[in-house]
Amino acid sequence: MDLIPVHPAAHYTVGGARADAACRTSVPGLLAVGEASCSGLHGANRLASNSLLEGLVLGEVAGLEAVREASGEPLGKPAKVVSDIRPSVQGELDLSDVRSSLRAAMWRNVGIERTGAKLRDAVEMFDFWGRYTLDKIFDEPEGWETQNMLLVGALMARSALWREETRGCHARDDFPDTRPEFLVHDCWTRGDEGPESVAVETGELVRTRA
Repeated sequence: MDLIPVHPAAHYTVGGARADAACRTSVPGLLAVGEASCSGLHGANRLASNSLLEGLVLGEVAGLEAVREASGEPLGKPAKVVSDIRPSVQGELDLSDVRSSLRAAMWRNVGIERTGAKLRDAVEMFDFWGRYTLDKIFDEPEGWETQNMLLVGALMARSALWREETRGCHARDDFPDTRPEFLVHDCWTRGDEGPESVAVETGELVRTRA
């Protein structure tokens, strides 16, 4: 009989695509619900079965919004999908190696106990892997999954590095105390160096991107 491995971990990323009460995101026509979203319905730490309740309540809201859009009351014009993507001329990395290294880097550097030095190294690792992976076109799901893992991992590492405090399931050895100025949601947009900060209680923008 083999032992069952048990690892302490936060439930998914405790975050997601920022969505309003109608499940709308900043991407026109894209709705987000449950684990994929950050609606604030259950506060900052949306853990365990909370996402199931959110899925039931806001899932209905998203369905009604989608029906309304399909019936001629568009919520916004969806972004075009550009299929004319030129093949990358950059070097290549083995996807299996990237996925294995990604898991190890996340566990060792963006895990339960975090420090600025390890988080900065993790950010640099993601940037390196991304240069040789995110510009590629894949025929198999494993390739797209690896790109998604790199994107989410990079966002988690950058967010954890930016949040110089300890709060909830985010523990920084170098910043052990909770700081009131970080009582915000940090909202990251691809291509920007820093996040926007949104007040947890009111949902108002309190800090623009650095």
